Amino acid sequence: MRTNIIIDDTLMSDVLKVTGVKSKRATRLMISTFCTENDFPLLHSDKDFQPFQQLLGLNVV
Repeated sequence: MRTNIIIDDTLMSDVLKVTGVKSKRATRLMISTFCTENDFPLLHSDKDFQPFQQLLGLNVV
């Protein structure tokens, strides 16, 4: 499972770069990838997660 998250993390990072969005921290990218891949909603108050929600389908509470 760990390898899959790293691969998916890289793919999500590439998608964000293509659309012109830069991920500020690898931690946010890893959290977003984990939540997206495992269909977990993310409870947050950080505007940096908005691109993940809008472009990659991150489920947010």
